[in-house]
Amino acid sequence: MSEEQNSAGDESDSPNPEVDMGLAVDEEHLPIASTLKSLKRKLREVGLKPEDWLDKFKKTLGVTNQQSLEYLGMADYLKMEGQITFPWEKNALKKLMNIAESSIKQLQDEHASLKAKRQKEAKKELEELRKMFAQGKGRHENEVRQKEEKLRKAMDIAKESWLPSDEPLDKLIEKLHNALGEKEKILCCIEKIPDKDVIFNASGGLALEGIYLTKKNEDVLKKREPLIAVSEDIKLSSPQQGPVLDQKEFYSSTAESAFHKSMETLGFSITSSMKGGFGGFCGETSASYTYSKETEKTEKNKTENVFISTIKYNYIPLASCYISKNQICLSSAALKELKKIENLVQQSGDAERSELLKQQYGEFFSQFGSHVNQGPLHFGGIFWWKATSTAFREEKMEEMKTEISSVLNTYVGCSYSDVFSLGIGVDVSQSEAEYHRVKTENLRKDIHLSVTKTGGPLHVDSLSNWKEGLVASNKTWSVIDRGFTLIPVWEIIVSAHKEDFRNAHQVYSDLIYAYGALTNQHHSLTYGHNLAKAMDDIKSFLSEMCSWQTGAEEHQLKKLIEFQQKLNELTRNDTVWVNTCLSNKTLQNCLTNIMESYKNDKKPNTCVVNKNIKKRIPRG
Repeated sequence: MSEEQNSAGDESDSPNPEVDMGLAVDEEHLPIASTLKSLKRKLREVGLKPEDWLDKFKKTLGVTNQQSLEYLGMADYLKMEGQITFPWEKNALKKLMNIAESSIKQLQDEHASLKAKRQKEAKKELEELRKMFAQGKGRHENEVRQKEEKLRKAMDIAKESWLPSDEPLDKLIEKLHNALGEKEKILCCIEKIPDKDVIFNASGGLALEGIYLTKKNEDVLKKREPLIAVSEDIKLSSPQQGPVLDQKEFYSSTAESAFHKSMETLGFSITSSMKGGFGGFCGETSASYTYSKETEKTEKNKTENVFISTIKYNYIPLASCYISKNQICLSSAALKELKKIENLVQQSGDAERSELLKQQYGEFFSQFGSHVNQGPLHFGGIFWWKATSTAFREEKMEEMKTEISSVLNTYVGCSYSDVFSLGIGVDVSQSEAEYHRVKTENLRKDIHLSVTKTGGPLHVDSLSNWKEGLVASNKTWSVIDRGFTLIPVWEIIVSAHKEDFRNAHQVYSDLIYAYGALTNQHHSLTYGHNLAKAMDDIKSFLSEMCSWQTGAEEHQLKKLIEFQQKLNELTRNDTVWVNTCLSNKTLQNCLTNIMESYKNDKKPNTCVVNKNIKKRIPRG
């Protein structure tokens, strides 16, 4: 019986149970098959694919049956959380493992408690390993190997990243001692602040700042004064996004600077998903950070050499917050300014009213912004690595791109840990030697390497220790994503401040008029409608597309058309489809294969090709 047939009916009614590998089992193995099938059924009930998650549970927790789920707790959940690919899987996993929805603070406390316990265990095991060394024992002895294994587990280091067996025991002890010392410093600096204080303090209060939504980059990215205040009882919840490790390449310092500025001002979602702008953002927004011939030409005039910069970053969200309309009110400074403008306008004559509105509200928008982000806001940190060079000619571009990528990857490996766990199965002692060799060879090419951090402990350049500090103290968190959903200031007036103005509806109308006149944008334009959900749907769909086989082009085209229509209905425009989906290589290749299939097909069309898909297939 195939997997599809098995899942189509009631598994308990099957007379010939099968294990996951598709092998029939005899009667003496029926209990084993039955428990596997029960676990499989539970996974399906919460929406998790058994073919993916059975292996994860077995390898990570040793779980092979449904009964074991009853004995799993928060520590087990935290281990499995690292296996999550899509944000929705987090809730599915909690439901499967019977983990009650906890507050962020409770999760933090449990995580910190677990880390402290492991730290204590590791110090104990290291002390015993030191005694073994004093007794003249070496790493080849079974007793020492067992002790190393306990220590490795206590420090949560992957097997493939453990120091090779030919490394002397005293060197191993020294590195572990230094590593535990660094972690001790981080654990001693744990500081927790209330959720509201995180929202007020992160990134200098960025979550409360307004955005002046115009068609100019400088307006969107400029720092503003706080436009809103939020209610005292506002709470943070689990992040709706997972960690991301990504790399970007830039050919002008202007493009690189725009990308970095956009990430720190607008956040990850808009910056990473929009190449041509969205809603009120014009095509030349901060998110439009890709290669620009015009910019490159301008910068070439300044120097005979070519600019290239490669940035790799690790985006780590730890908490999120959606600010509902009933939780928002204007900041005292913004409210005071609007009341002052209302008085001025009421005292003016009809002839000068129009110009006065544009002047006064224009100054207000410049100071406070026209819109505020409702979210979903994400808090956490971003770890950045950068390699830059300007000391080469244009004809050496391809060679230099390869060179920079190699140097940067080695540099990234070295910063993963100042012990030896790189997360990539490479020994730092070897990696550091390689890094210094490569760096020396490339000094004449002037490759500049640097590490920067958004959030987390400032003076820590090891990624693993920086992450520990970030998780340990929510006081170090930054706003790393402001989400897609925006609310205009005039909506806040009618929802929270009707009693604060002589005529709140007139102020509402005046703000709309002034905004339209100053920006040439329609006030009713919907910003960010369901875009967060759309991005999750796209990620899932593109992941599924990777498994598509040749020979089913008509069926694939129908699925593409259905998905495009669903996406456009969700977002109310085709910007996301064009900028995010059609820029994806997997989807481009799929469209090319479909077009080739239809070219070679002698039969009449059996499927109507969607005009939007056909006309928007990228050329070249």
